[in-house]
Amino acid sequence: MTRALTPAAANAAAAPVVRPISMVRLDFPGAILAAHSGLRNFAWGGDTYLGVGHFGGVSSVRDAMGTQPAGVQLTLSGIPVDLVAKCLGDHYQGRDARLYLACLNEAHQLILDPVLVFRGRMDVPDIRMGQTATITMHVENRLADWRRARNRRYSHEDQQELYPGDMGLQFVTQMVEKTILWGRS
Repeated sequence: MTRALTPAAANAAAAPVVRPISMVRLDFPGAILAAHSGLRNFAWGGDTYLGVGHFGGVSSVRDAMGTQPAGVQLTLSGIPVDLVAKCLGDHYQGRDARLYLACLNEAHQLILDPVLVFRGRMDVPDIRMGQTATITMHVENRLADWRRARNRRYSHEDQQELYPGDMGLQFVTQMVEKTILWGRS
């Protein structure tokens, strides 16, 4: 993935004091969870990013070579135990997740357009329980789909699930035992 710094990002990086933050946007069913590693909330891109500070963490982001799938782990700790049921009850596997890098000014306000560092799909989380919970969400890129088995068939019934009313495969079962004379007169 190509990443380019905007002029504002280059100026922020050259400043005497640099306050980098990681921003995460997770597309859960019914709600977008947007958080960052700073302390104050701010709005960007139509979402309000919650400041989670030291309660959150992001693993290192590596670019994959060739067709190897890459991934990243997002950790949120200090979660009340009663909110873990919400995480376990939602069906979010395969939904969009984005990781951005940005900088804050001296007043802790966003000063540049964040740079998209990683985009992928949410996978299953690791949950550790105690008095509070720690959730580590695994996010993988699209190459991880290559390893998944496809359970689709070229049948009329399967085609109706995808495209109701499409009759393009209605005669497939009749073709199985059909004898075709090829090259004879």
